[in-house]
Amino acid sequence: MICYFDLEGFTSLAQRLPGEAIISMLNAYFGLVVSEIDLRGGNALKFMGDRLLTIFDHNTLDNASGTAIDLAAALEIKIAMLNKARQEQ
Repeated sequence: MICYFDLEGFTSLAQRLPGEAIISMLNAYFGLVVSEIDLRGGNALKFMGDRLLTIFDHNTLDNASGTAIDLAAALEIKIAMLNKARQEQ
């Protein structure tokens, strides 16, 4: 199962913020996403700007598709929490 992660509105945000702020933001988001992928037995394959390609292997996971869906649901909640925390800063 291949999953693709992309930050919505990143290009316009990158045009408005200084480079240090963009790198800090990407580190925060990718740190969260990669931790959640690792927790579920997935592998982050490739970082591409604000995008991330990951895989959940059907050969090593009993339910790779369900695991990917669980990841998406968890990230929706955790990214909303991260967004709120970053806005409060």
